[in-house]
Amino acid sequence: MQHDARTDRVILKKYGNRRLYDTRASTYVTLAEVEKLLVGGEDIEVLDAKTGEDITKAVLVQIIAEREGAKDALPLSFLKDVVRLGTGPARRHFADALSSSMGAMVD
Repeated sequence: MQHDARTDRVILKKYGNRRLYDTRASTYVTLAEVEKLLVGGEDIEVLDAKTGEDITKAVLVQIIAEREGAKDALPLSFLKDVVRLGTGPARRHFADALSSSMGAMVD
């Protein structure tokens, strides 16, 4: 996979056919392979091949959603509250707090 020299981040490109392309190995990779990279400590960035837009978050959500048992990972009430937050300032505070909590748990 192509590495970003500035951050040593693995760069993947997602094409219109919804496939992720490993530019270093010149091959397509699966979501499971991307998950293995992350579990192995790699930092990844996924770019839309056509627009260059960073779509990393969308791909990570897809990985989580497709995991076996994913529907049971978060309580229904929590998911409803996330939707209720909408896109306002409360959503940003929630995201910051969640990120901080997860960082502490991973450490």
